[in-house]
Amino acid sequence: MTTAKWTLVPLLMAGVVVAGAGSGQVLAASPPTASPPAKSGVVSVPLLDLTAPVPASWVSQPPASSMRLAQFRMPGAAGFGDAEFVVFYFGPGQGGSVDANITRWESQFTAPN
Repeated sequence: MTTAKWTLVPLLMAGVVVAGAGSGQVLAASPPTASPPAKSGVVSVPLLDLTAPVPASWVSQPPASSMRLAQFRMPGAAGFGDAEFVVFYFGPGQGGSVDANITRWESQFTAPN
């Protein structure tokens, strides 16, 4: 694998897989409630037993499927469409191993000709 591929992976991933986090908790159907914006323009969002910093400009949305723990709309710059950021959670022991996920993600990219 080339360095260029690994540089692209974080930039192109549309979501984050949170596998094995929590302790068998039941996921709520409602979107996470963010804390008020701090002076830095960042809010804290609860994700199971974790708290994640999220830019205050991101708009929390109800997850579109049961595999999504959280879903956000990120407003695009003028002339560009919005983007979507999704956090997936499959439950304890689900979603495959780290190595299996890296292999799957790597297979989705190709090097330029």
